[in-house]
Amino acid sequence: MSTETATTPPIADPAPSSAAINKRKRKREKEKANKKVATEKKDDTKGDSAEAAVEKGAKKLRVEAEGKENKANGEAKPSRNESTPSEDGMGKKKQRGARGAGKKKAKSPGGEGDVKEKKGEPKKPLIETLNRDMAMMDPRLVADYWVQKLKWFEKDLSSVELEDRRIPESALLDTTSFTEERYLKELPKFLETFHKSTPLSDIPLNSSSETPGSPHTLILTSSAIRATHVIRALRPLQTSKDIIIGKLFAKHIKLSESIDLCNKTRISIGVGTPSRMLELMKEGALKLDGCVRLVMDLSAVNEKKQGLLDVKDTQKGVVEFVNEEGVKGRLERGEMKVLVF
Repeated sequence: MSTETATTPPIADPAPSSAAINKRKRKREKEKANKKVATEKKDDTKGDSAEAAVEKGAKKLRVEAEGKENKANGEAKPSRNESTPSEDGMGKKKQRGARGAGKKKAKSPGGEGDVKEKKGEPKKPLIETLNRDMAMMDPRLVADYWVQKLKWFEKDLSSVELEDRRIPESALLDTTSFTEERYLKELPKFLETFHKSTPLSDIPLNSSSETPGSPHTLILTSSAIRATHVIRALRPLQTSKDIIIGKLFAKHIKLSESIDLCNKTRISIGVGTPSRMLELMKEGALKLDGCVRLVMDLSAVNEKKQGLLDVKDTQKGVVEFVNEEGVKGRLERGEMKVLVF
């Protein structure tokens, strides 16, 4: 009996769906598109390179032609694209400078660049504020004003101490007859007006003792800045290089420098702060043997309307200076007069 074996027919692959076919089709189309774009870019690059090469060659020919033309005409002018080393360097510097100036202008407000004052340009006028009441005070009123300030800043002073620190009325010179405003431009005229009213009036204001550091006039100011303005106003009275108007203040000037100045230089008028003058007197550098005028700069006031005797520190310095043994002795003996400017 024969046995037959049944065989199973092979299973055929399922047909691809329409979605898969469309997906493969889109993929092939996308690859073709990318390939086409890449080919076009490559061709464009080749075209640009060729154009650049042509332009470069033409430019070179133009430069050579211009050079030959200049040479034929006997001129040594550089071509349009050439420059001499010095011109090239200067050109770069100018460009950098122009760029820098542009940056500075952009930073400053209002679009304006940084403006520096040119040499020779007139300086801005000094703005001064005055207490005009000081110009109208006679010696009695000035002495009372002095005591009033003593009481204000030193409330614990006894009547004896107060009297001891008072300025003698006889030491004050009456300056109310000077009718001009007490601006610094009038200071030389002020000193000349009362020059004859003080001891040793035969010595001119632009002169001095033969002894170095021995001025005939001292001017007390509230600050070093004010002192510099006073010195500038007194320039007409300095007519010799050997005789100066001394800067007797501490700002930017060391004590050793001031001592050296007084020991070596003839000074006609000393201008400065009372504290520095006291230091110089203690060191023996500033000598009062020939000093006949002590000018107090009382009319000038700061932006807070404060004058020489209105600020505690400066008032204290002035009181100490006036009551220094050498100064007080000369005031009491009538050898020195106090003038209120």
